[in-house]
Amino acid sequence: MQEVIKNYKIIKKIGQGATGIVYVVVDENNNYYALKLQSNISNSEKAMNNQIKEIKFQNVINTYEQFEYKKDFFNYFCVVMDFCNTGDLYQYLNQNHFKLTFEQKKFMLFQIAFGIWEIHQLNIIHRDIKPSNILVQIFNNDQFLFKICDLGLSKIQENLNTINIGTPYYMAPELIDPNQQKAEYDKSVDVWAFGALIFDFYSNQQLFFGLKISQIFDQIKSGLFLQQKLMVYVKDPLLLDIAKSCLSYFPKARPSIEQILIQLNEPWFQQKKKQFMEQNQKIFSPNQDKILAQIQDKNDEKQPQNQQYQTENSVQCQKKIEDQPKQIIQEQQKYDQNQNKISDQSQQIIQNRPSQLEQNQASQIKSNSYIRNKVRLRCLLFDQNLIEQLCTMIEKGCQQDQVVQLMDEVIIKQLQFKMNQIRKINQ
Repeated sequence: MQEVIKNYKIIKKIGQGATGIVYVVVDENNNYYALKLQSNISNSEKAMNNQIKEIKFQNVINTYEQFEYKKDFFNYFCVVMDFCNTGDLYQYLNQNHFKLTFEQKKFMLFQIAFGIWEIHQLNIIHRDIKPSNILVQIFNNDQFLFKICDLGLSKIQENLNTINIGTPYYMAPELIDPNQQKAEYDKSVDVWAFGALIFDFYSNQQLFFGLKISQIFDQIKSGLFLQQKLMVYVKDPLLLDIAKSCLSYFPKARPSIEQILIQLNEPWFQQKKKQFMEQNQKIFSPNQDKILAQIQDKNDEKQPQNQQYQTENSVQCQKKIEDQPKQIIQEQQKYDQNQNKISDQSQQIIQNRPSQLEQNQASQIKSNSYIRNKVRLRCLLFDQNLIEQLCTMIEKGCQQDQVVQLMDEVIIKQLQFKMNQIRKINQ
């Protein structure tokens, strides 16, 4: 008998984390959802869920309801959300990134960017944009829909005094500097993550990669080989240009997510923007600023008073941009000059020294050759006829390739003979 939670019948478990389990469920109208059963949830996360369930998202996982549930003397908290039937973007790209055309990549990246735009309309910073937090829905066999998930968890943090927020591979430089006394960041950290995400559509390895977190952080902060790596892998000029601008070291030099959407497909963006505003008229009304302020107050009431990180509103951002444009441009130009020097140096190093891949291949070939020669030598020691035959060939001036070929043919025959003997014994 299938277990039922409220009016939702459990179909199967699709995920499990430290604080909860996610099930596929179906209601009495045969609508499918994802139900997250949590053993622990903060008051601030409850407040966030209550607010975002009033929003109709297009490329963000929608939350429909939340309620308490008691099972076997334990109390749980349930959140009912959209169900996506094809796993996450990380799994999808691992299997399909080399098959995708430029138009398909642009189509998918547009949806992800629009999901970020939807989040930013609520003055929310996701802070953990990455492939495993983007779910994939396939319908009509060939139609793709991408939705950003973990919205509530990404905004509400129990400890906001920690600089390292997010997944190391996709963290912006301003989030990882341990020397900062007061780290301030804004929505541009999601733009940086989007730039790093573009690279995932062209490679199975992340843009910033290392065996240790410290190695990843060093790459992000130094920008070593960044421009060169993007140019080698990201073949499309439009996506390359967007990735470069998103991964600018200075936050104010990065484009807004709306500017990115306009670059990708302005008509489609205007259409989806209009639809989003029409579906959420109650939120995005003349009293929008007042309502969003109330949402922000409810989310922040449980946060520490000494919170270091604050999301700058649009007026404050604009004022800072107007006050310090020359300084930003000068800093970015200086940084770009340093990157060009690094790129030139790296190019010279690459030209003067074999690549690591070539060295590894040479090492592998040498190792395989060593093993083959050991096998050949062992066979020679026990085959006097073969030794005499090889000596005759050498005296006649046969080439080395012919000698080795004969050795290999004899060895293969010997191995086949031994294998047949073993099979007969086993039978």
